[in-house]
Amino acid sequence: LLIRAIEAQNPLPPKPTRLSPSFACSILSTSVMFFLYNMERRVTLHPSYFGRNMKELVTTKLVQDVEGTCAGDYYIIVIMDAFDISEGRVLPGTGLAEFTVGYRAVVWRPFKGETVDAVVVSVNHQGFFANAGPLKLFVSAHLIPNEIKWDPNATPPQFTNNEDMVIEKGTQVRVKIIGIRSEVGEMWAIGSIKEDYLGYGLPEALLCLFIKVTRTNCLCSCLQES
Repeated sequence: LLIRAIEAQNPLPPKPTRLSPSFACSILSTSVMFFLYNMERRVTLHPSYFGRNMKELVTTKLVQDVEGTCAGDYYIIVIMDAFDISEGRVLPGTGLAEFTVGYRAVVWRPFKGETVDAVVVSVNHQGFFANAGPLKLFVSAHLIPNEIKWDPNATPPQFTNNEDMVIEKGTQVRVKIIGIRSEVGEMWAIGSIKEDYLGYGLPEALLCLFIKVTRTNCLCSCLQES
């Protein structure tokens, strides 16, 4: 069904095309940004793999090498298809065959100002670290609402307002990205929960119900569009 929703899109221009909101929702319920990219990569095969099914092996190796990786300012979520595989070229001195592969991929590109749902992985007096899928986030104590204080005596140590808000390892939070730093093969983000409708997430049972309802509605929209 998801592939049908992708295939229903118009042919891709050289620049990335934003997916329909319904398709993006069917992958994740958070307000992340997904795009379809036309991309190109060189893939090498060892001589032991030479044979009739070389193109299938090239596609398999492409998926293994690329899916789930960070390519600078975006993450490659899934490869949809490899639509252009060149003839192999033997590399001098190695015996390896090199192929140039054109392919389409669904990517997630976080933006400054985007709001994401994340899970806290560690907490200290300076703030907390959280993961929004593959993206690592840090929220400084200065970007946490003033009424939520650091409590080192709690077990485990946590940020809390001494009422119904507790931020500790495993807590689901909604974070606004205010800065992104890209490194080789990795991205980091600075986030804030010091605004309305950010911070402490929904109770787990209610969140699961919300995700289930949202995905059901979005999948129905995909069926209507395709």
